[in-house]
This record gives sequence, structure tokens and C-alpha cells, in this order.
Amino acid sequence: DWSSVEKRIRVERLSQESSPARSCQPTMA
Repeated sequence: DWSSVEKRIRVERLSQESSPARSCQPTMA
């Protein structure tokens, strides 16, 4: 479902911004 994807992207983005370790988590570009 799109809603699920959007929510997941939001959570991932928030977690990435919150955590300073970017190398640990690969970003979806």
C-alpha cells in the first residue's frame, strides 16, 4: 500500500536525520 510506503519513508528519513551515523544506514537515493 502507498500509505505504508510513505510512512516507512518518513520514519526512515526521521531516523536518519536524528542519528548522526549516516554511513551505518545507506540512504535510498
